[in-house]
Formats: sequence, structure tokens, C-alpha cells
Amino acid sequence: MVHQILLLSENLDEVKRIYNICKNNQFVFYFFDSVEVFFNFLIHERIDVAIINGNLMNDPLGFISEIQNKSIDTSFIYIGERDPDTIRTILKNGYYDYLYYDYKEEDMERAIVGAIDNKRMYENIKMISSNLEKINRELSDKAKELRMDKVRLKEIINRFRLIETFIREISLISELDLILSRLVDYVSREFKSNKIIATRIDGYTEYVVSSYGIDSNILKDYKWDLKDIKASPWAESILNGKVRVEVVNPLNNIWYANSSISNIFPEGFIKYPIFYENDVYGTIVISCNEGDCYFPEDKIFFLKQILEHASIQIYNKKLQSKLSKTIEQLKDYQQQLIEKEKLSTLAKVAVSVNHEINNPLCAISLNAEIIKRRYKDDENLQKIVDAILNNVILINKITNKFASLKKVTFKEYLPGIEMLDLGD
Repeated sequence: MVHQILLLSENLDEVKRIYNICKNNQFVFYFFDSVEVFFNFLIHERIDVAIINGNLMNDPLGFISEIQNKSIDTSFIYIGERDPDTIRTILKNGYYDYLYYDYKEEDMERAIVGAIDNKRMYENIKMISSNLEKINRELSDKAKELRMDKVRLKEIINRFRLIETFIREISLISELDLILSRLVDYVSREFKSNKIIATRIDGYTEYVVSSYGIDSNILKDYKWDLKDIKASPWAESILNGKVRVEVVNPLNNIWYANSSISNIFPEGFIKYPIFYENDVYGTIVISCNEGDCYFPEDKIFFLKQILEHASIQIYNKKLQSKLSKTIEQLKDYQQQLIEKEKLSTLAKVAVSVNHEINNPLCAISLNAEIIKRRYKDDENLQKIVDAILNNVILINKITNKFASLKKVTFKEYLPGIEMLDLGD
């Protein structure tokens, strides 16, 4: 690298001596005897060392101050009187070295080489300082990113905790409208400045169930007919596509301008379906912000997550309800089968009873009639025979009831003992 040396002096002998020093060290040498020209050259060229003869510089401190203001990193050597106060002042205010007017050539050469080394060291320090500043900025930016990431992570954790709490809460609720009401409450915690409604879809009718930021009395009669999908602006997207609907300016839209939803959300809205597989249970509707339906990704992520969990919970509740009904039906069927089995068993028993009892009864009844006719003059015997015949009739009635029994019921015979109820 070629070093450039600049001299301000009108002393030709001095010019020659410094020229020789530069020549011997392969330095490029310039000199001027005008402060103005010297200054202009200095600020436009890359000078390593500038040597100033004090005889031509009236204000060395003002000069060096102006040079420093222009961020020039040249090393300066001042030539002046043997005055300690002047030397101290000059060196204190930015000059690298101070030589007397009667300096020796080797002193000047040593001063020039030292000034070049000083400039090189200054440039190295400046470069290191610049690198350190860059590293510091990068570390500072990284620290900011980490702080922001920490804040975002904390927000994400809080959102997941909120969703977890929501899941636990609605797991105890069986009614769809109550689940949708809790959903509005939790969604409003992320969309505090927006109006929100939740709707329930039964068949092809959509009802407003719950709201946030809107007077509930205004919404109690709101419902929409979704039967004509083509005439219903969002029915196709919600029921068939199961995708969100975004309407920025409903009053300027031919479909929405005449819809009652424009009364609720004149600034626009986004409408998300609440569904699982092929079943759509309802929607959540959120107002736009002054005609802008953009929401931060973290809020949309939270909304989608909580809607997904709400849909799953609603599906599970409906599945549990169907399962409970099925179990009750199975219990009824089982009870009916048990009753049929009992009746079938009793029918078989009744046949056996009729066969085993009625035959002897016939013989008893026949013999009793014979005795009654043969000993008709014996009153005591007649009474005994009549009693036998009456009991035969009673036993016959009991076996007939037993045979015609259609329902198996029991009644208490003695404390802790039950008997078959054959009726009165």
C-alpha cells in the first residue's frame, strides 16, 4: 500500500528534506505553501500524514477541529516553537506529534513512520469498533427478536391454556346453545374490539344464539332461511363448502344489502362454519375493523383451533346422546325379550299344569257328581260334595288364568316373599 504525505511549508530546505525522506521510504509526497489549498487538498485526497509548519498556521486548534468535524482520519505532525504550553495544547487537541523548528531529519522520518503506524492502528481500531457496533446491533436485534419471540410464545401458551379451559368447561355442558354461548365468551377474549355472534343451524334455518358487543334484545328474533342455497349468500359456502365467508362492504353487495345481517355488521364481517365431517352445527361471525377484514395470524390461528375443538365437543355430545338413546332402546328390547321369555316359559308351564291338574279334576268332579246323585238324601254329604265341586271350579279358573297370562308380574305374598300375580 502506498502512503501519501502532505506538507504545509514555505521553507524550501524543509521541503527538500521531507521529500528525501518520502523518496527513501517510497512515500508519495505533496506540499503547498497556502493553508486554503492545503485544506482543500486534504479533504479531497486520502492523506496518511499531514505535516504543518507553524509559521503558516495562525489557528492550529481551529484547523484541527474543522478537520475532525469532517471525519478525516489523517495523522498530523506540527512543527513549532520550544514552548511547553504550546506543545501540551497541540498534542492534547488531536495532533499526533510535535517537532521543533530545528528538528533533525531522522526525527522527522521517525515521526512520519510513527504517524503512519498510528493511522493504521486508528483504522484497525475504527474497523474493529465498526465490527463491534455491527455485532452489537445484530445482538441487540437478536435480543429484541428473542424478547418478541418470548412474548409471542407466552401469548401462544396462554391461548392454548384458554382453549384447554374452554374444552374442560364445555365438556360438562350438553346443550348446543350453551356451548355456543361459551364459545362467544372465549372468542371475545381475543377479539375484544369486535362484535361477535354465534348461530345455530337446524336443518336449513339459522338462528342467532349468543352475542358479544351487541344488545341481545335486538338479535332475539334474527334468523335466516338457508333452503334456497343460491338465494342465500353464505349457504353454499357454509353448508356445502364448509369454508369461511368474508364480506367487506355488505351494503354495496347485491346479496347482503337486503339481508338483515347488514344491520348487525354494516362494516363487514367474517363468518366461520362450526362443523365436523359432514355436519354443520352453526357459525361464528366477527365484525371487520372499519371495512378491513384482516386479522393477525395468531388471532386467526386461535379462532380456528377453538372452533375445531368446539366442533369436536359438539359432535361428541351428539354422539353420546345418540348412544344413550340406543342403550335405552336396547334396554327396552332386552326387557321385552325377558318378558317374552317369561311368558313363553309360563305358557309351557300352563300347558303342563292344565294337563296334569285338569285331568284329575275331571275325575274328582265326575265322582263328586255321582256321589251327589246317589246320596241326595244325605244333607251333610251333599254339603261336602258341593264344597268339593266349588273348589274344582275354582282350581279350573286358576289354571285358565294361568294359561291366558299375558304379562308377568309379582306381588308380595309374605314379607320378603313374592308370588305370581294372576289378577283378581
